[in-house]
Amino acid sequence: MKIGILVPQSKVHATIGKNFVNGIKMVGDFTVIVEGIGYGDNPKLIADKMDKFSMQDDVDCIVGLVGDRDLTSLYEKANALELLAIFARLGAFPDVNIPDNKFAFSLSLNTCNAISYLGPWFQAKNWRKIGVSGSFNDVGYGFLKSLEDALILMERNFLDIILRHSTQDLMKQNV
Repeated sequence: MKIGILVPQSKVHATIGKNFVNGIKMVGDFTVIVEGIGYGDNPKLIADKMDKFSMQDDVDCIVGLVGDRDLTSLYEKANALELLAIFARLGAFPDVNIPDNKFAFSLSLNTCNAISYLGPWFQAKNWRKIGVSGSFNDVGYGFLKSLEDALILMERNFLDIILRHSTQDLMKQNV
């Protein structure tokens, strides 16, 4: 079996792609072909890599760690290629609606909903200032929205929002 793996690339999380590939390799003995997809939020780039996997590499299936942006087009691409595709989404946005189809499926890591549980925890700790650090733009904004929604539900306000590319930036500001 030959598997095409789509992995995001990030300077901040430099090992995310390697860790994803290593996790897949643990499942069994098969051939893997890896393609980088930038931050994982460009559906055209991802679709081009899927075409390469299908036409040039002749893979049996595609597995990818992708963002939530325009997943429907990736599903349509997998269906057009008649190639099994499994997308692991970071789950930054909870309301992604994807129609049922024959060849494409997704697994959400559901980090957006997990973050929503922080509101009650912050309230229990009586925390008033919250610093947030994010890397992937679409994911970071989705996480911020989830956290803000959780705090609003707990009748708290976002007093300070700091979006940086490194938690070390936050530490320098004594947040």
